[in-house]
Amino acid sequence: MKENHGTISTEGETKIGLRYDKIGLIDGENEIYYAENDQLYGVLNNKGRVLVYIQYDSIGVERDAFPLADMKNDKFLYDNCIPVRKEAKWGLVDKNGNEILSVEYDELGYQDLTAGMTAEQNGNNTTNNTLTDGRTSERSINNVIVIPEIEGIVIGKDSKYGVVNKIGKIIIPCEYDKIYSITNEGKDEVYLEKDKKVIKLTKYLEENKIDVIGNSSTTEIDLTINNPVENTLVENTTTNTTIEENTTTQNVLNNTEDENKLLIIL
Repeated sequence: MKENHGTISTEGETKIGLRYDKIGLIDGENEIYYAENDQLYGVLNNKGRVLVYIQYDSIGVERDAFPLADMKNDKFLYDNCIPVRKEAKWGLVDKNGNEILSVEYDELGYQDLTAGMTAEQNGNNTTNNTLTDGRTSERSINNVIVIPEIEGIVIGKDSKYGVVNKIGKIIIPCEYDKIYSITNEGKDEVYLEKDKKVIKLTKYLEENKIDVIGNSSTTEIDLTINNPVENTLVENTTTNTTIEENTTTQNVLNNTEDENKLLIIL
């Protein structure tokens, strides 16, 4: 027998009716939920109002593909962006349910098979940095999806990559072959690569006079890639992380907007 799920207040008042296969919390502060019916997903507020119709194949991004990403919530980026996927295309909706990035992008984030490898492992010895005492500091190339310094999200289309901000404005058009970060002495720096030429993100922002959050440092470091590893994209498959439902009620740790009472997922 099929189980239906909804939410009630601690006083027993129904908030979200028992008409969904699954319900899970996206964000407690903004009191928004994802709902699933027939393996499709949408977004609701705490009173059951539909913010995003149940039509998407998945909501949220695959955290495991971006192990170094500064993501507090893989379903809610920068407290505003909800990643959605439909028929292998990605887009973004905001916390009010408005589409801020049309569902037409092949990827959210840049992934590379060599991501996370040291310079020695991926054969690109030019990324080894010699320190003043003669020691060698190895840099690792990392997958990137969010760029917190500019509140940016990496997007991909037709095997080219760019960056959009948290309100859906394109900061960098999809014209780069790679967008990745390099970890050097515990610090991550983001780079753009096009036609085997590499530029530091902060340098790009400075040259193009793009005023964004965090664009205060424009110091360029010496990075020459003479023999870059051929780019092999990893197909971005999204694992839908859901909250397991029991037949018993579960407390959801957030207060209702108007009554300051806990909701319970059924």
